[in-house]
Amino acid sequence: MNQPVVKPRGLSGVFLVSMQLKARLTERLGIAGCIFLLGVLSGMPAAAEEPTGPEAPEETDLLLPSALLEVEAVDPVELEAPLPDFADLSVPDLEMPLPETEELLIADDVFELPGDPARAEPPVTGEVSIYSSGRLGIGIRNHILGELALYRLGADPNFDIRFLHESIDGYGDEPAGTGFFSRRDEIGGSLEFGAGPLNLAFDGSFVEEEDGLQGLAPFYSVNQRHIDGGADVEWQPDADATIRLDTGAASAERRFVSGEEGPEEATELGFDARLAGELAFETWRAGLRGDYALDMPPEGGEWRHRLSATTFAEVDIGTDLALDGSVGIGWGPDRDIAVPFELGVSGTIDDVLSLGLAGGMRLQPPRYRDLWREVPAAEASETYPEDSEKWFTETSVNWLVTPEVTLDGGIEFLYSSNAVDVEGFGEESGKHPLFTRELTTLAPRLEVAWNPVPYVRAVTGWDARLIERRSIDPAHRVFTELEAGLLDDRIGGSLQADFPVFEEPVLPRMHLGAYGRLAEGVELRVDLEDLLAPALEHGRARYGAQPDSAFPFVEPGLRATFSAHLSL
Repeated sequence: MNQPVVKPRGLSGVFLVSMQLKARLTERLGIAGCIFLLGVLSGMPAAAEEPTGPEAPEETDLLLPSALLEVEAVDPVELEAPLPDFADLSVPDLEMPLPETEELLIADDVFELPGDPARAEPPVTGEVSIYSSGRLGIGIRNHILGELALYRLGADPNFDIRFLHESIDGYGDEPAGTGFFSRRDEIGGSLEFGAGPLNLAFDGSFVEEEDGLQGLAPFYSVNQRHIDGGADVEWQPDADATIRLDTGAASAERRFVSGEEGPEEATELGFDARLAGELAFETWRAGLRGDYALDMPPEGGEWRHRLSATTFAEVDIGTDLALDGSVGIGWGPDRDIAVPFELGVSGTIDDVLSLGLAGGMRLQPPRYRDLWREVPAAEASETYPEDSEKWFTETSVNWLVTPEVTLDGGIEFLYSSNAVDVEGFGEESGKHPLFTRELTTLAPRLEVAWNPVPYVRAVTGWDARLIERRSIDPAHRVFTELEAGLLDDRIGGSLQADFPVFEEPVLPRMHLGAYGRLAEGVELRVDLEDLLAPALEHGRARYGAQPDSAFPFVEPGLRATFSAHLSL
C-alpha cells in the first residue's frame, strides 16, 4: 500500500491522521524472514548467545508517527449542455381510432330510478319487485288516518296503487257532530309499460272531500268528488325524433248537504288532448304541438271549446348557456285570437351559480274544479269567466354557496287581465260569490338550505305578494323547517313553523314531530300540529288573519297524532 505524501503546511485544510500498527514478527516475516534471521544469528559471536539484558519479547509493537494529510480544494468546472431549439423539435403524428356512435349509446334503463328510495331498496336489474307501504294513525279530536300503497318496480309493466283516508271531527273547543269536521278519501293508481319505440302510460284518481260549514250556512257541509284520468302514448321512431299524444278527462261534482232539503249539486266535465312532435339533437331541440280543450260548466251551460297551436325551440350556446322560446296562436268562443309566447335564457357559472330570465304572455282559461279545491264553497254558474291573459317576467337564481349551504330565490312580476277572486261569505246563500278584476302582483321569494352533516337539514325562507293580491292570499309568509336524525337516522325529529302576514301578523303554525325506527321498514311517529292555536281567541282562521264576517271559517287547531309506518 503506497504511503500518502505528507505536506505539513499548517492546520488550514489539513486532516490529522494517526496510524499505529501492531504485528507479530512470526506472523509478518513468513518463512523467508525466518531463514534470514537464522543466518544473521549464526554469524554473531558466541558471547552474544548468552543474554546479558532482558529477554526479547515474543511480540513487537510498531508505532508509526502521526501524519498530516492535506486535501486541496478543486476548482469548479462549468458544464454546458445545449438544448435543441423548440422549432426544430418535431411532434410525431399519432392516430387513435375513436369508437363509433353506436358503441357509445347507453340503454335508457341504466338511468331509471326505482321510485322513492326512502320507501324501498332499488331492485336488481331485470328482476321484478313488488313493494308496499302503509301508515296508520290515531289522534285527538277523533282524528283517524290510514294510508296504503302498493307498487311494482323493475321490468315492464310498472304500476302503483294507493289508498288514503283521513278524517277529523271537532275543531278547537267545538265538539264532534256540530259541523266542525273534515274528511278526505283518495284512491289512485298508474300503469306504465313499453314495447320497443312505443311507451304507454295510464293514470287515474278518485278523490272525495267533505268540509263542515260550522253552522254558518243553510247547509250542513259541502262535499266534492273529483275523478281524473289520462293516457299518454309516446313513439320514438329514432333517437332524434319523438311523437307524443297526451289525453285527459276530468269530472268535478260539488254538493251542498242539508238535512231539511235535498242536496244542491253542480258538476263540471272536461276533456283535453295534446299532440306534439319534437326533434332533439346534441345542442338544440325544436317541435310543434297542438292543444284542444273541452269543458262543460257546472249549471248545464254551453260547452266551451279551446284550440291552440304552438311551436317551441331550445338551443344550447356552449356548455353553460341555453336559450328557449315558444310562440303560438289560440282561439276560444268568447275571445279574439290570441298569440301567447315565452322567451327565456338560462346559464350556469362554475357549476355553482345558476341564473334564469324569462318573460311572455300565457293564456289561462278558468275552471271551477281548480277553484273548488282552494275554496270549497265558491259559487258556480252556467258560464265561465273570460280567459285571463297573464303577462309576466321572472328571474331565478340558485347558488351553491358552500357544499353545505344552498340559496334559491327569484322574483316575478305578473299582470292578469281577468283574475278570478272571491268575495265575502254570504250567510243566506252559503257561498262565496266570484268576481274578476285586473291584478298586478310582484312576487319575490328567497330560500336558504343548510345541510351540515347527514340527517341534519335546516331550511328558512320568505315569499310575498306585493302591490296587489287575491283576498285569500297572505301578503307575506316566512317559513322555517329543521330536521335532525341520530344513530344513523334511527331516531330523530322535526320542527316546522309557518308565519303568515295579512293586514296584520298572525301567530305561526307550528308543527313538532318525533320518530323512531324500531326495525327495518318499521317506524313510529308522534306529531303535534298547530301548537300555538290555543292562544288565538277565536281560533285559527282558514283565510285571513282572524275569523270575521267575510271569511268566518276556522281550522282544526291543536291536535296530536300517533302513527305507525310500515314498508315491506
